[in-house]
Amino acid sequence: MIKAILFDFGGTLVYTDEIDKNDGYKVGKALYGYFKKHGIDLKLNPQQTYDAFVEGCKKMKKESKENNNFDLQPYDLFTKWVFVSQLKNVDQLLVRCIANNAINTIKFNGPSILRPGCKEAIKKLHSMGLKLGIISNTSSMNFVSIRLLQEDLLKYFDTNCIFLSSSSGMKKPNPIIFQVACRDIGVKFNEIAYVGDTLDKDVNASRKAGFKLSIRIAIDRADIISQGKEADYVIKKLTEIPNIITKVNKK
Repeated sequence: MIKAILFDFGGTLVYTDEIDKNDGYKVGKALYGYFKKHGIDLKLNPQQTYDAFVEGCKKMKKESKENNNFDLQPYDLFTKWVFVSQLKNVDQLLVRCIANNAINTIKFNGPSILRPGCKEAIKKLHSMGLKLGIISNTSSMNFVSIRLLQEDLLKYFDTNCIFLSSSSGMKKPNPIIFQVACRDIGVKFNEIAYVGDTLDKDVNASRKAGFKLSIRIAIDRADIISQGKEADYVIKKLTEIPNIITKVNKK
């Protein structure tokens, strides 16, 4: 009997396509402006600012592949990987204070569009008496909650069960973040369905954690679908989920 559904966020509830060249300039300009507002001159033009962020993130991800357990908080991302030399002699308490909003500046100036049918699906699942939560790998500590609030969806989620890698320090596919979320939402492992867009970080990881059901939203980006056993259900639209849960609970 499925009593709760946990969702991935980026790629699942919202589209998070790669930032194109024009958006990259916009993101870089916004990020540079945010640091400048707080008296920090990165001494880079907008495109250089964006490029430095992208390259820093690539280095961090390459390094993190050797350790799939832990994730960095925004301060560490900027000071250890992205703007290492630019922030070296800056007040570190100031950098720590503004780091998360700097991440949000990037995210709010990049693509983050709600998937069609998302609101309808979430409202329907909530009306069915299901508990809803989030497990997401993200560099921001509150972007997910802000976006859900903007779309008037946060009220449908158990706010004690919005688990983000940046705030928990643990990232998918480590099963611990799934297990903690399960305990905090208050249902048994075999009473949870997980909805995501990748095999390794979502489908396989939730299975290893002991979740009963896995659902994968079909995506076009083959680069983020790795090898592994396919989900119990593959869907094209989020609005398919209520019928799947009804079907599974009737068995």
